[in-house]
Amino acid sequence: MLDPTEPPTERPLSVRAVRAVGPLHAAGPAGRAPTGAADRRPRPDRPRRRPAGDEGGFTLVELLVVVLMLVTLIGIAVPTFVSQRDNAFGAAVQSDLRSAAIALESYRAQNAAYGSAAVDTEQWGYVRSPDVVTVAAVPDGDSYCVVGWYEPVTYDAQGVPVERATEPTDIAEKAEWAITQDGLVSLADATKPAGCP
Repeated sequence: MLDPTEPPTERPLSVRAVRAVGPLHAAGPAGRAPTGAADRRPRPDRPRRRPAGDEGGFTLVELLVVVLMLVTLIGIAVPTFVSQRDNAFGAAVQSDLRSAAIALESYRAQNAAYGSAAVDTEQWGYVRSPDVVTVAAVPDGDSYCVVGWYEPVTYDAQGVPVERATEPTDIAEKAEWAITQDGLVSLADATKPAGCP
């Protein structure tokens, strides 16, 4: 029989209780057995199982988000690339026209007048870029006008550049820039100066 005056002694947990709860968490506060599911934690050495049907792939929503992000980036990049490419083409034309103007001024310094020979030969330092078309007009010895535009070189089956024939209609339709003794002019923003081809 138990003596009511003696304090109660705690009984040790059974082996079954220790196996169910786990050895690390068998004893709760003050050495008592755990009372709820909050004290029961999964054992670290036991791998978790995936729910049935979960293969670990991407969901349709995740794929749509990635595709939407890529389309947005492409939509931002393509116009920027096209704009930068057009700026590079314009810079090439302007550079060629400035070189032509320098050649014409060099010709005038030695001959007291402008002459088309300054841009027709490389003697005066003007070398055309392969993808830039320039057409010069020297109506009189006191003025000049050189127009130009960007036109990539085309090649035949043997890899030889195809000769470009510049017609007056091509000049009217394609000319983008012009340079005169007064300076460089964008033909997109202004009318063609007098005396230009």
